[in-house]
Order: sequence, then structure tokens, then C-alpha cells
Amino acid sequence: LEMLSSIPEIGIILSAVAVVFLALTIVSRSLGYKWRWVHGTVISILLFTIGIGLVLVKTEALQENHVSKLPRGKYQFLAEVIENPSEKERSIKVLTKIRGIFEGDSLVKKSGRVLLYFEKDSAASNIEYGDNLIASTYFNPLDEPKNPGQFNYKR
Repeated sequence: LEMLSSIPEIGIILSAVAVVFLALTIVSRSLGYKWRWVHGTVISILLFTIGIGLVLVKTEALQENHVSKLPRGKYQFLAEVIENPSEKERSIKVLTKIRGIFEGDSLVKKSGRVLLYFEKDSAASNIEYGDNLIASTYFNPLDEPKNPGQFNYKR
């Protein structure tokens, strides 16, 4: 619940639902058995609201420091290799997690996963899981699927 308090709207909603739940608990005891369904409804709403809050907090692409929010351009960044590199016919595919973007002499913390392709050479073939890489490149966002039912890599 600490993370939920960082988003004021979620905190207000949770507080309102908790107050309504407590009020209904007190009132329904005096109303009798036929109003017991109200408890289940309020608990369901409360759990649904907590679920939405967790999605908002935990979804990396919704964070303000996500690399998808950067304007197009060339960036120098620090990234950690999070999967074993896979060798293709003419390149090496490396999935990385961005740690930060260099702005001048400082490293500004950013987050997000980036797929990098390196030409096959001796340096690229030595990349391993857990390595930290400093690279300079243009970020190209993934295109939306052009055919109905096609897999959406952007998600």
C-alpha cells in the first residue's frame, strides 16, 4: 500500500471506499440479513480499485522515466543485458534493460527494455547475460501491426 500512496488519486479512492465500507458495515447490521450482499459488493469494488492501482504503479511503460517517453533522437545510454544474446545469420540480438541516459556528464535514471542488434564481430560475440553496455544509437519505436490479428510487438 506504500506504493499506492504515491498516486494521490488512488489514495483518495481507496480512502473513500474504506469509509463507505465501514459505514455500510455499521448500517447493515441494523438493517438485517437481506442487505448482506452489500458487503460483498463493496469488497469487490475495493479489490478492483486496489488492482487498478497496482497496475498503474507496476506497469513500467506508464512511468514518467520510461524510454518510450523520450523524443526521437540519438541517445547515449547505459543498459544491462537481461537475456542471453541470440545469434542470427548476420547479427547478434541482445535484450537489455535501460539503466539511464547520459545527458552531458551525468547519467539520468531511465527505465525500459530495449532490443539491440549488433553486427557480428569479436566484440559483439563476447556479450553475455548481466553485462553492462554503454551504447549510442537512435531509438526507433516499434510499429503497430499492419494486419488484423497480427502479433503486436509494441505491447
